[in-house]
Amino acid sequence: MVPLFRRLLLLLSVGCACGLGAVGARAQLPDAADDPTRTSAPAGDVQRYAVVIKAPDDIGVLFYRYLELVRRQYDADIDRDQLELLADRAQRQARTLLNTEGYFAPDVSAEIDFEAQPWRVTLEAKPGDPVIVKQVDLELVGEAKADAEAFYRERGLADLFRLKVGDRFRQTDWDAGKAAILRGFLLERFPDARIVFSQARVQPEAHEVTLKVQYDAGPARFFGETRVVGLQRYPETLVRSVNQIAAGSPYQQARLLEMQSELQAFPQFKSVNVIADFDHVVDGKVPVVVEVEENERKRVQIGLGYSTNTRERVQFGYSDYNVFDRGWRFDSLLKLERLEQSLDTSIRLPRGTDGWQDGAGVSLKRTDIEGEVTRTGLVELKRERKDGEFERGVNLRYYYSVQELANSERRIARALAPGVSWTVRHLDDLAYPHRGYVINTQFAVAGRDLGSDETFARAYGKAVLVLPVGEVDALMLRAEGGAVTAKDRTRVPSDLLFRAGGDQSIRGYNYQSIGVEDGGSIVGGRYLAIGGAEYVHWFSKTWGAGVFAETGDAFDQPGNMVLNTGYGFGPRWRSPVGPINFDLAWGERTHAFKFHFSLGIVF
Repeated sequence: MVPLFRRLLLLLSVGCACGLGAVGARAQLPDAADDPTRTSAPAGDVQRYAVVIKAPDDIGVLFYRYLELVRRQYDADIDRDQLELLADRAQRQARTLLNTEGYFAPDVSAEIDFEAQPWRVTLEAKPGDPVIVKQVDLELVGEAKADAEAFYRERGLADLFRLKVGDRFRQTDWDAGKAAILRGFLLERFPDARIVFSQARVQPEAHEVTLKVQYDAGPARFFGETRVVGLQRYPETLVRSVNQIAAGSPYQQARLLEMQSELQAFPQFKSVNVIADFDHVVDGKVPVVVEVEENERKRVQIGLGYSTNTRERVQFGYSDYNVFDRGWRFDSLLKLERLEQSLDTSIRLPRGTDGWQDGAGVSLKRTDIEGEVTRTGLVELKRERKDGEFERGVNLRYYYSVQELANSERRIARALAPGVSWTVRHLDDLAYPHRGYVINTQFAVAGRDLGSDETFARAYGKAVLVLPVGEVDALMLRAEGGAVTAKDRTRVPSDLLFRAGGDQSIRGYNYQSIGVEDGGSIVGGRYLAIGGAEYVHWFSKTWGAGVFAETGDAFDQPGNMVLNTGYGFGPRWRSPVGPINFDLAWGERTHAFKFHFSLGIVF
């Protein structure tokens, strides 16, 4: 654990690498106490003095944020002598702040008016001309210089250095540039890299600065063998199945983090730590240690809930994470809701060495929605694989459905449908995305000669695009569509047809209330088309508000599409269990408001 902690600490601290020889020492920001932005007083405090700052706006913001003189305006023990000391100290602090922004010849003065009530301190700063980068010298040294230089050029690490010749010097850019190159070495192939020399030589009279940094990358490292620690209940093959770190491959910290993230998603483990054991390097190879803390083998869950889609809910779940002592996972879930009742069971095997995971499942469901009572059964065999952001799967599914319409008509449909699916998920945050996209496509076929009541092909696709607006707000665009080529819709199992409406479809309408009118009921159609947009503004880290508009239809003929439009607004809460949305939506076709509650974002 110590080597990992040491390197994590190094990665966190590289942004604070010192500049040596830059006007004696690096300019440090003044202490801003616990809250550097606090300039107001608690209720009941008396202002001892006021501060007036005369400086350019960007400089004034720094002064208000960091100067001790600003922060102590309400201290009850401030007297004349102490205020004079604070004013004198403020001038020194102000010059230091100006140095960090590239101003090395500023004119700073402070005057105190003891006749004013309260006393008034006027701090004036004339920054002058900033220093400009005249030269940048980035040098590699050390025994592994040749290997490091090849890697340096291959990865384009020089481009990571923020300050270029002709740029205005800023301490933050100087530190960030040095740290970026160092991280480039540390994260891949050269985990022993360090800065051996750093200098920003300033010539205040000429308003120029010369920058020089020397890096010692150290020797290139490679992965060694992987060792698993902490297993008692589960077989080691469970961990080995996700290990894509081949012995002898170049060291990459990202590979360790990927493996750790994937194992942490396993229900068998309470915690996972994947580290590189730098204390036992042999011939340049770094052993990998996987430390796990196991969960209990079996789990029982009972829950109560409510959904604006399917109303009140009671659910019972049972899981066994080590079936046959081989790490196979069995899950079953019984859900009893007002409009829908279901029983789902599945078994999943550990991932194979080829990266594919096999599974099987059986599902039973009854729904009573919009005058249609449907009983469905599903038996499934599937294979899935995930490669970074890309997921793909193949499956063989047998569907059986019995529909009872409001006019008492009863329909039975069966289909044996092999299918494939692809998903690309590129998001900066899965729970609270600020930018990125998700694309999901599915395709299945069925034939009368293969045990189905009807020959058809089914295609479905969904795309979500998240666009950043400012630093925290986001605009989410969604498109969804599908088609079933069957000539006779009534011979296709209902789960393969399309309906719309509800929390994750078109808000402002009841759950699955948009479809095809048939026999006094609303049933699924052969086509689906939905589009929507939502803008979310965050007022704080935990609370925001969204406005949205959605439209679309589930229909049976290409020319029969009728737009069902809904729009509305509601608060957003970043809760401890995930994003929670409360929405009030207006349905244009129903001329009624509907409240929607949802947990999470469904992609």
